[in-house]
Amino acid sequence: MKRTINRILEYKWAILVYIILIVSLIPLFKLCAVCVPNADDFFYGYKAHKAYVDTGSLMAAISGALERTADTYFTWQGTFTSIFLMSLQPGVFSLELYRVAALVLIITCVVMPAILAISVSKHMLRGSLNIMLCLSGVYSLLTLQFMPSIFEGIYWFNGAWFYTFTFNLFLLWIALIIKFMYHEMKKAAKIITFTVIILIAVFLGGTNYPMVVMLTVLSSMFMAIIFMRKHDKRWFLFIVWVVLGICIAINVFAPGNMGKYREHVNFEYTIFCMIRNFIKQFTTSPSIYLTLSTCCLLIPFSHKIVEKSTIRFVKPVVFIVIAFLALFSMYTPAAFHYHNSGPVRSQNARMMFMQIMIIAGFINYFGYHKNKSKKSYARPALCYVVAILCLMTMPSQSIMDAWSIKAEYSILGLKVQKFDTRYKEFFALAEDPNVKVVRVDPLPTHEMLMPSLDRFKDFGIIGYYDKEDMIYYKK
Repeated sequence: MKRTINRILEYKWAILVYIILIVSLIPLFKLCAVCVPNADDFFYGYKAHKAYVDTGSLMAAISGALERTADTYFTWQGTFTSIFLMSLQPGVFSLELYRVAALVLIITCVVMPAILAISVSKHMLRGSLNIMLCLSGVYSLLTLQFMPSIFEGIYWFNGAWFYTFTFNLFLLWIALIIKFMYHEMKKAAKIITFTVIILIAVFLGGTNYPMVVMLTVLSSMFMAIIFMRKHDKRWFLFIVWVVLGICIAINVFAPGNMGKYREHVNFEYTIFCMIRNFIKQFTTSPSIYLTLSTCCLLIPFSHKIVEKSTIRFVKPVVFIVIAFLALFSMYTPAAFHYHNSGPVRSQNARMMFMQIMIIAGFINYFGYHKNKSKKSYARPALCYVVAILCLMTMPSQSIMDAWSIKAEYSILGLKVQKFDTRYKEFFALAEDPNVKVVRVDPLPTHEMLMPSLDRFKDFGIIGYYDKEDMIYYKK
């Protein structure tokens, strides 16, 4: 009992952060129970849904999803792993599973960063796990409360699992690579870990283009560093890098991409859009200011994070260059194809990566400073002043724009209940095989669950439910 109490006291700050995090997520958990499919969920899930309705067979649904993936690869884009995932979206089987997927995604936004924090602390830094878990909890809190669109980041399966889940999987991948590099394992455990790393590399190589471009830049620079340092696991990681590269090539050079992007070649304008969008997102995201403030507050305790680390940290200027190139590269696809900042779901992923790079940059600087001077920082007051300045320059409306506050306000105002009632009626008609023409009274919109009805109506919903027509009455 005494040992348990001591353990709780040791991690009291991390426990407090996670209690705050979990409580703040309660309104978001509630919305999981009422989210509904939309737009590309119907378009990509059509063949799998039809196969499952006709046969009741999971294998038939998987076959339909594979067929849709192949069609998309040759006619639209090469993101083969993500297209398969979107084609087999849980709404294919039931509306309840679709809602469970949103809940699972929120959990991954908490669990995956925590796994990364534990891996970094245990295998690289060998310092205070308590502080690293605090950082992880703050990161998850800021991500879920201030992502540009929680609809496209959590509640819409197609957009959310295409970007948010992929990024969370990337964090798990990094955690496993760190463990593989710095932790001595038995042969069986090493084989299993390496196999999982390879499988995740295959998935990441076939996913969205901001992630693919960033992985190309980041993994290439990472491989250069570990080969220059002659790390003993470098050849194993070289295999991972080759597999990742092959999957990225299969993705990028898909027949569907070739004609789609050829007309958009305008390099000068692309670079201009990238610079503009990078500056705009970095200076207007509340989570960036709050992440900077949190890291500044931790500077006086930096020695506790890296005090026992034996790894060689890179020069801060080198880390800044690597982080900037990797982050900046994520703006390339949207600027190249759309000449803007791209869909909001991609902005979600870039914001998450910005936060991770800020935290990693501070930790790298702590370690580099420790290796050089063997001293900790002795000016906490200055650090607190900088943290306060970061908060003071943050957009004034940001705190009240937290998604949990908006969600609770919507729940208390009965907007969510009205939304749920109307869509239950709609999907009951849509799923009834005896109803061939669905006549729908005005459906409500909701900022977090259904921002617009345009894509809901137009993206294959009639074929998805095998209807002759759907008539939407206007207000």
